[in-house]
Amino acid sequence: MEKYRRFADAGTGINPFVPVSGEVVKPSLVYKVLVYALGPFLALIRAFFIVPLLVFLIAFEKLIKPLLFVNVIARGVTLYVNILVFRLILLFLGFIRFSTNLQVLSRPNNPQMPRMNSGYVVFSNHVSPIDVLYLQYLLSPRFVRIVYKTEEASEPLLSPLSLWEAIRFAFDLRWKLPIAGTEKELAQVPLPKVRVQTLLDQQHEEQRGPVVIFFEGGITNGKAVLNLEDALIDKVQTYCRSKSRNPTFFCFKYDGNRYSPINTTRNPLLHLVRMMMEPVNHVQVYADSTLDANQRLRSFAEELYTRKLNLPILKTRWTEYKGFLEYWDQTHSAAYKGSGSTKAKDKRE
Repeated sequence: MEKYRRFADAGTGINPFVPVSGEVVKPSLVYKVLVYALGPFLALIRAFFIVPLLVFLIAFEKLIKPLLFVNVIARGVTLYVNILVFRLILLFLGFIRFSTNLQVLSRPNNPQMPRMNSGYVVFSNHVSPIDVLYLQYLLSPRFVRIVYKTEEASEPLLSPLSLWEAIRFAFDLRWKLPIAGTEKELAQVPLPKVRVQTLLDQQHEEQRGPVVIFFEGGITNGKAVLNLEDALIDKVQTYCRSKSRNPTFFCFKYDGNRYSPINTTRNPLLHLVRMMMEPVNHVQVYADSTLDANQRLRSFAEELYTRKLNLPILKTRWTEYKGFLEYWDQTHSAAYKGSGSTKAKDKRE
């Protein structure tokens, strides 16, 4: 992975994009034989159960949910449906149990669970498609893509996603990137673009759940957290203070897996199938919302990720991930592999 060192963080030397080794915990030879011999059958059996669950979700979203005219009732029914369906999907993906800690990071004098009601904001790091499925199971939230105007002093916007767009977001590496461009260029993008306060007010008034923002604007290999965009963080903090709603920060870790659910470069479908071949997968989930009244969100995030969870916040931004994906595709193309001069150039860099 030497040729990708240009994407490493200048301050720490950490490259947050290069793929982690598929086999994180070294399996025995017997285990490898069993997984590759029986794993495809296990994945097929799991898919046999997952597909009907997805069909049920389609029927619920298209046929049943529109009949629930009262927002509070629709929200309650949606919560229970997603808790059941997405928990089963996660179970069939090998996540039998979760190491979930929503309280231990709270201070001793403030041990309550983080509040994540409609109109509240949930920030999270992003390392795997499982992040999206888990948050859908736990919160039934509104996921969003970030929209940045390139004009100076322009405020960031949010593009709300439907459930199916959120699932695409989970597995499509390029959909994780923010939408960026001039106002004229953004007008050509056929996706809604809403002001932060407008979307949060709508979510609260219509009882549609909290808003989840993967603040990094990309996906990492779990070794660190990408730089927080101050324009977005400050905009959210201004709104949350006006409504007395503390945002909640989530963190996902996937330590201890024989095959890592983390995916920054692999084909999403093949990665999912390979993950389904594992008998058991693991995830650790942390959350905290104990923000002091006068504390900036950036300093709170730095304290949480860097000091408590040992994940440094880098100066590397989402724009570097966009460049990394383009370079990764280039260096794995047939034309590149057949070009000795290009490889020699990479070695010299």
